[in-house]
Amino acid sequence: MRCFIGIDLPPALKTQIVTWRDNEWPGSEGFKPVPPLNLHMTLVFIPALVESKRASIVKALDVSDIEPFTLTLDWVNHWRKPAIAWLSSKVPPIALKTLQSSVSTQCQQQDIKSPDVAREYQPHVTLMRKFKEPTSYPQPQQDWRFIVDKIHLFESRSGSNGVHYPIIETWSLG
Repeated sequence: MRCFIGIDLPPALKTQIVTWRDNEWPGSEGFKPVPPLNLHMTLVFIPALVESKRASIVKALDVSDIEPFTLTLDWVNHWRKPAIAWLSSKVPPIALKTLQSSVSTQCQQQDIKSPDVAREYQPHVTLMRKFKEPTSYPQPQQDWRFIVDKIHLFESRSGSNGVHYPIIETWSLG
């Protein structure tokens, strides 16, 4: 199954971000907005997780030594490949990088393969797909802050209404 370990955003925050995006984003026609329920921050992408490996990572993953931390989302940017617009933190907290590194290392120790290992981690929440570079785009007029106190194993499921990401396991920080 196609999975990822990541951070879910609080429902109220998802609503605020989507309201801002839908009201303030110029020229969003032709772009594909990410549905509110799908807003998340990936720590480690796992393109093919077999059931035996799922069981091993569920049992082995331990983030209890990492204390909960505040994550601020205050910066919009984009990539040409993949063509997405995203939201992130101007200065990601050290705890986020520590968390991502720990999860990545533990996945590798369980022989769980991720294509993300070869590149530097760039934390982000995807706002839009099929994004074509505009001449400008708005920056948030506020900082969205929330406490990261747990992470999840999400499964990527495709259906007639698009992709959705049900949570199949949760680990608490601290």
